[in-house]
Amino acid sequence: MTLVMDNFTVDITAWQGHLKDRCLLTEAMCLVFADNHYATHYFAKKGLSNNVRGHIELLSPARLTFFWHEADEAVALPFKLDAVGAADWAKRWLVEAEYGPRPDHDGSNSKGWRVFNQPMQMTYVICSIEPAWAMHGK
Repeated sequence: MTLVMDNFTVDITAWQGHLKDRCLLTEAMCLVFADNHYATHYFAKKGLSNNVRGHIELLSPARLTFFWHEADEAVALPFKLDAVGAADWAKRWLVEAEYGPRPDHDGSNSKGWRVFNQPMQMTYVICSIEPAWAMHGK
């Protein structure tokens, strides 16, 4: 099966939750890697925040991007990564990523992630991963 098409898009925001025998991040990565079987380059950006009068405002989210070919600003990987390897790297990266302030709502929050492959003005992108708060309402 091939997913090659100009408008194949994925945008998933989730968290691991209470699942013990499945990894949703790995499953999401397998979906976006379906046509580009290996990442050869990556780009990592730290989140930029600003403290305004005691309030922290996230100006730019942290982002990890995988590429299937050499691209501007991308760094060559020492070896090719498949979807499972890229998901493992992303999980480890998310542990230290900047999440920004917790959302203020009537409920609780957990650290989650967003995987997406929408156009980002960069060529050869397989997908990007950003830290995202999972919001649990009451």
